[in-house]
Amino acid sequence: MDWLTDKLDRLFAALWIAAFGIMAAQIEPLATQYMARSAAQLAKAEAHLGNVQTGLRYQTMAEVTRGELETVARQTLAEARAAHEAVAAPSPLLRPIALWRWADRTMRDETMTAFVPAVPMTTWAVTYTVLGVLIGFAAYELVKWLVVGLLRSPRRRLKKRRMIG
Repeated sequence: MDWLTDKLDRLFAALWIAAFGIMAAQIEPLATQYMARSAAQLAKAEAHLGNVQTGLRYQTMAEVTRGELETVARQTLAEARAAHEAVAAPSPLLRPIALWRWADRTMRDETMTAFVPAVPMTTWAVTYTVLGVLIGFAAYELVKWLVVGLLRSPRRRLKKRRMIG
């Protein structure tokens, strides 16, 4: 029976560790796809602002209307720049945290919906993979330790008896 439990333990450990490694390997491709999407939105916002400032269509509008449209275009540009810089500015080591915490939620969700998995080819993608495997191993050992601790029968402790007399 010990042979079977040992084999099952190894199987579950391998599956757990592989899952963590695969998920971590996809962080860099996800960040790359997010940055491509945010760069496209940034370019679109810059082009729109330039069009509002110098475009013939907007030059024929009333000054107040054009000013309002330019304010909206500047705000859109600032939001697009912030969404792009949230992931592009931090170091690659902090990129997973930046992608999770500071990235634009709607753009990140759209990127995750349209995400195309990729083989880890960059140094950072391989680094994330190795870190994911190590974290997966540590997490598996922690979960295993908790489960084994709960399933193990409690130890009986001998109480010291006082001999009076």
